[in-house]
Amino acid sequence: MSIKKLEDEIPASQMDSGEVDLAICFGPKYHRKHLGHRAEVLFHDDLVCVTDKGYPSEGESFTLEEYIKRKHVYPTPWTTNTNMIDGWLLTNGQSRDIVARANTYYSALGLIKDTDYVLTLPRRVFDKLANSTHVASAPPFGFPKFTLDMVWTESANRDPGNCWLRQQIAFAAADIASSKSERPASAI
Repeated sequence: MSIKKLEDEIPASQMDSGEVDLAICFGPKYHRKHLGHRAEVLFHDDLVCVTDKGYPSEGESFTLEEYIKRKHVYPTPWTTNTNMIDGWLLTNGQSRDIVARANTYYSALGLIKDTDYVLTLPRRVFDKLANSTHVASAPPFGFPKFTLDMVWTESANRDPGNCWLRQQIAFAAADIASSKSERPASAI
């Protein structure tokens, strides 16, 4: 098995040729759907704004004004320069100041230590990786939610090996989706 970081687009031509078996990507509507491809939502998640506990948001949630005023750490477990957050900000006539990038979510959490930087993460990632020095606040009103989607071709839909692989991924995603947060609700 070979796993590669997803680019801006789903590798549709490689999937159509059989070179790539499936893609796991963000949705809804973040990656363009292609004709002849099927998709399954693996789970839904929210985003949270994470800060060092010494620099929390001014209220229970970030306002849009406070969010764009802060400097940001951009986690790049994928290879794109922007993500759904930046797209949402752009539709609202705004942008954010990204001052640091990290290749993993865990590294990104380390970059906000003792700063007033904001790191925007999926809630489930925060629940698994954050520690007592981190505080999560709700994002600005209207902030995007997302899904984790699995995409494959119509021809792969009938392939027994591909069916097995999709089933294993769906089982793993169901475990993630059903896991309860280990963090008390008051921490978020």
